[in-house]
Amino acid sequence: MTVIIFIIAILLVVLLSLVLAFRPSGDRETFDRPGDLREIVKAHSNNSNSFLTLYQGFEYFRSRKSGTAVVAFVDTARAWVAATEPLADSADWGRVLSGFSRSARALGKSAMFLPMNKENAERAKIFGYGDIMIGSEPVFEFDRYEPRLDIVPTAKVLHARGAQVVDFRPDTITQDLKSQCDNIVAVWLSTRKIDPLSFLNRVAPWELAEDKRFFYVHMNGEVLAFAALIPIWNRNGWYLIDLMRKPTSPPGATELLVLESMRLLKKEGFKEFTLGVAPLSNLNLANKEGHRLTYFILNLVFERTTLFYRFKPLYQFKMKFKPTRIDPAYLVFSPARINVVQTLSLLEAFFPGGIFNATWSFVRRFMGRIYLWDWIERQLSPQVVTQPSPLSRNELFSRLSVTFTLFFLNLLFFPFTRGFSGDIDPNILNTWGFCWDALPSQEVARVLVSPFLHLNPWHLGANLILLFTFTGLLEIMGGSLFAFISYSASMLLTNPLTVITLWLPLHWIEPNWAKHLVADTDVGASLGIYGCAGSLLLMLKHRKRTLALLVLSAIVIAIATHTPLALNHGIAVVIGLVIGIWYLGR
Repeated sequence: MTVIIFIIAILLVVLLSLVLAFRPSGDRETFDRPGDLREIVKAHSNNSNSFLTLYQGFEYFRSRKSGTAVVAFVDTARAWVAATEPLADSADWGRVLSGFSRSARALGKSAMFLPMNKENAERAKIFGYGDIMIGSEPVFEFDRYEPRLDIVPTAKVLHARGAQVVDFRPDTITQDLKSQCDNIVAVWLSTRKIDPLSFLNRVAPWELAEDKRFFYVHMNGEVLAFAALIPIWNRNGWYLIDLMRKPTSPPGATELLVLESMRLLKKEGFKEFTLGVAPLSNLNLANKEGHRLTYFILNLVFERTTLFYRFKPLYQFKMKFKPTRIDPAYLVFSPARINVVQTLSLLEAFFPGGIFNATWSFVRRFMGRIYLWDWIERQLSPQVVTQPSPLSRNELFSRLSVTFTLFFLNLLFFPFTRGFSGDIDPNILNTWGFCWDALPSQEVARVLVSPFLHLNPWHLGANLILLFTFTGLLEIMGGSLFAFISYSASMLLTNPLTVITLWLPLHWIEPNWAKHLVADTDVGASLGIYGCAGSLLLMLKHRKRTLALLVLSAIVIAIATHTPLALNHGIAVVIGLVIGIWYLGR
């Protein structure tokens, strides 16, 4: 019995030893920003973004074995995304990096750091991290750089016109100047393609203002632009984190602000100045081994994409000031492989409402900037006098009487022509659809009724969209009478003229095509709509280009449906052109 108890005791000791040996070496904890955090950041602010870890919104990881070392991070669904590099002494880096990745892994998450400089990214590899270059940071070393205004000619011209740059404190300027700056921030944020970002891209110029520097450029008492700078304490430098201008500010305003800010800071004895990382820039400097496809995609995004973010223009703006040094910036991650999950986690860190909300905000803001009537008026030929654009929704609806009448007539016919399958009843199609061979039977009724019949809901839906696009626009710009004549003439004349015009050429080319031409049945509102499109052509600048697209669409429809009679859409365009020439030339 004693032996059994002894063995059990030994097993418990071994088990306890294993638990203690393999427990996570780091602890995650949160603490308030004031006090020791600021001192830690001040002592270890080697990265230009280190100061941003004092902003609200971060959680903090501390290693039990490494004293005051801290990692500021955002906890996403799939990863811990750390802001910049560990705030730690060089001797503590290994323990902090290892503890951070182990603690994240214990929760089933990846560990990521960005941006990290090249030297530290190499050190992180020793502790099981992978890396990928994500951009570069232009740096201005004041012992080798003189911020002269002639570096950017527009800045020099604006300065000669009287623009001045002023160093200011938010708590000492007048209420009027502060209001002007606040308005610049509000307008600038409203012009962004998506809602404000989070993480290292937060726009918060007045937050922690006691440690920041501020400059504004003004002319004739008006603030044109202003900048907020954060300290890089360990490098005796400054990072221009927020740079915003009025949309109406003259060329050179931001450039003058940047150059004069640098001049004033150099005069005070500071050593460095940076404009921050330009994402995806200078990826040609990276070691692409193992990540060739990733770098190819990132470089393509940098060169070609401005939809969500202006990567290349931002880099070009920063480079115009001629920096003395370019520092590569890296994303460091554990496990040491980049995948879709890590990419999504990175996006979640920057988008406070999630990727879906960011995409929706882009769509919402994009649509909000589209002024339809301004765009339409830019497409109109200056040689044609059209009716003015409607000034209100009520006026718009009142000028669409023909379009709305046709819309409701097509909707009214549709429910009474359905078969059990949801498509048009074959008996109705054969009785009332236009067919040249069947024309001696109820010829007038077929010509009048067939434009209001549709094969299925998709056919109806497509035609109703085109109805408002072409017939509606023609009615607004040319008037209801013009739209009615174009629609009616095309609706009634197109099919007979198509058979008369095309039967002989098709018979020469391929007799079977001619047989199909006279035997096929046609229904739908598209002929009247294409006629209105033909009339509308006469009002546009790019008539030939639009005509080619309309004719090409008629050919595509004929090929897709294997129906030579579908070439009638091209004939409808020609009829609309003739009607338009007659109507506008009266």
